Amino acid sequence: MRKTIVALAALGLATASAAPVVADCIYDVEEAMQVIEGMPDGWQKDAVQRELKMALEAANSGDEKMCLVHVGVCAQYTGGR
Repeated sequence: MRKTIVALAALGLATASAAPVVADCIYDVEEAMQVIEGMPDGWQKDAVQRELKMALEAANSGDEKMCLVHVGVCAQYTGGR
């Protein structure tokens, strides 16, 4: 699962140079939401959900760079504390 989220974050960062970045970021967030559905309840899942919420808020405000940053931060919450 960690590899999937890391790959998802890399995909989000790789699309940063594309023109429709906000649409790409929202797509990345949707993909991440599907991934976290399979995560067990706990602090990691809560942290990922918070980051994805902030990513959506950034996308809605037009800040595509912060949206991609928040999607990327999700990867750090997949390891042990």
